[in-house]
Amino acid sequence: YQRRVHGWGQRAKSRSLEAPLAEQLSTGNGRILARISSSPGQVGRADGYLLEGAELDFYSKKLEKKKKK
Repeated sequence: YQRRVHGWGQRAKSRSLEAPLAEQLSTGNGRILARISSSPGQVGRADGYLLEGAELDFYSKKLEKKKKK
């Protein structure tokens, strides 16, 4: 167990988040944009991933436009 914790600490030192993703985490509202990628008809399981880069920009702009209406 201690080796795993030590490994996590070592990787955390060199890890960095993109600015928009870090902004989502720091706002404190508890929302991170993600996309569900599981197949239709799959029961009891939802696979997905966090939005990053151009995809995050696209959906962020889309949500801002929706909020303005």
